[in-house]
Amino acid sequence: MDMNLKVNAADAELAFSRQLRRGRRMSRGISRVIYGDQSVLALAELTDIYKPRGENREADRDISVRSVIGSEDRSTDFVEGFLPTHQWMKKRWITVWTLLRSGELSEPILVIEYAGLYFIRDGHHRLSAARALGQAIISRRITRL
Repeated sequence: MDMNLKVNAADAELAFSRQLRRGRRMSRGISRVIYGDQSVLALAELTDIYKPRGENREADRDISVRSVIGSEDRSTDFVEGFLPTHQWMKKRWITVWTLLRSGELSEPILVIEYAGLYFIRDGHHRLSAARALGQAIISRRITRL
């Protein structure tokens, strides 16, 4: 096995463990009592209040990874900062982290814009791993509601 792959795998494993620990710490215990539910915002929480009239698509472009504040349908899998909260996410998260770090993954995430706020539709692991790697910008494909 190539030594770089071994190092990347070890680095990815360590990065996931750190992110999972941080995510779990935020999602339970005293943190939850003090700060309340820290799951990422669910798009349905807003669309239940104000129903969108339709969708339109926009071309790919880069946005700040921090501008995505919620999820269309996986808000309970991640907490603020898109930290993972479940061990079952490990394999996929590590694969994505390794590909992002090596520059081999450039597929845009799919994002929904609603009232000027961004919610992720597809690419939760990409966004989470990009944040863990300290990336400031990520490519995205947008659908506006």
